[in-house]
Amino acid sequence: MLVALAGAMVVLRRGLRDLSFAQLSQLCAAAGFAGSYLFAKRLSQIAPAGLIVAMMSIAVTLLLMPLAIAVWLPVSAPQILWLGLTVAFEAPPTVTRPVRFLQLVWASLLGTIVFGEPVDP
Repeated sequence: MLVALAGAMVVLRRGLRDLSFAQLSQLCAAAGFAGSYLFAKRLSQIAPAGLIVAMMSIAVTLLLMPLAIAVWLPVSAPQILWLGLTVAFEAPPTVTRPVRFLQLVWASLLGTIVFGEPVDP
């Protein structure tokens, strides 16, 4: 977890630019995700996977509900259709897990293309 946060600090370029609220919130989110993964790993020793997923889903829903209600928009029919298709064709974690390692690449490309952020060597 500490190595991951150190890597995030390299990406954020601390010392070369000031950290904004958005960047600090991402660091907090990263620590939160790491904590939830560690918590789920520990729970996996005493509870079945389905129960852990249900507990984590309920906890996240309840914790984030006040924030979601503040910016809630109605869901359209095409969005529900896309969600249904996603559920119907969901790939197993063994297939999707390696793709998660590309998130930094995609985030860097998105930052460059959409926000004009240069990519550092």
